[in-house]
Amino acid sequence: MRLLPLNRNLMMQDRGWDSLLDDFFGSTSGGPVAARQEWHPSADIVEQADHYEVTVDLPGVDKSNVRITVENDQLTISGERNEERKTEEGQMRRFERFSGSFRRSFSLPEGIDPESVGAKYKDGVLTVTVPKPEEAKPKLIEVKVK
Repeated sequence: MRLLPLNRNLMMQDRGWDSLLDDFFGSTSGGPVAARQEWHPSADIVEQADHYEVTVDLPGVDKSNVRITVENDQLTISGERNEERKTEEGQMRRFERFSGSFRRSFSLPEGIDPESVGAKYKDGVLTVTVPKPEEAKPKLIEVKVK
């Protein structure tokens, strides 16, 4: 009997589970099926004093393929990354970079003015600025001493 180091043993177990799940669901580990499914880009949301900033990683997405909507207190960012996968020689064995359509939706506080929302796109990173409604902004009250 040969003993495997603990880390290697766990790694082999993970591969076994990945294989089992791939057989059952199609693919969970970046195979051809995963590359064609809708993908969900990573996003960060930062609350500032007077606005929210939503930053979304969209590498390889042309800005003309990005759509931003604000409706019913929902910010939705959607679009598509078109990527042709071909090789001159050999056969593609693994797809981990998603392509196709994507969609992310975020709840906003009531009273956001859709006309006030702004966006910029640089180097594959989308930044959406959503000003807070007047009642949501903190108010500074000056205390007068007599």
